[in-house]
Amino acid sequence: AKTYNVDAMVPDSAATAFAMFSGVKTDYYTMGYDASIKRGDPESMFTAQEVKTVLEWAQEEGMKTGIVTTARVTHATPAALYAKTAHRDWECDKLIPKGGPDGVRDITAQLVGSPRGQKIN
Repeated sequence: AKTYNVDAMVPDSAATAFAMFSGVKTDYYTMGYDASIKRGDPESMFTAQEVKTVLEWAQEEGMKTGIVTTARVTHATPAALYAKTAHRDWECDKLIPKGGPDGVRDITAQLVGSPRGQKIN
């Protein structure tokens, strides 16, 4: 198996975890989108294709879901199950670039406010 990201030979855990959870490779430092996402570019979140993960597939089938982790739940590896973001470090709204488009939600907000996060049971 080849473990690189679509745009980097040495991968990071956000994109590699996302590939394991979805079956789709993406860009370095991103999760939740196909390879058209641009790292650190909030605008690209509105044009890139969102990709579902095993968490979403299970929820759609009415299964109970959960996350077991020794890292904080908003860290890149566990967050790759539920978050859709152009940068793995956008764990809170203060870290998202100012002046970006409305509707960009940080990783924590997605965990507590998105249907994906709210259905973790």
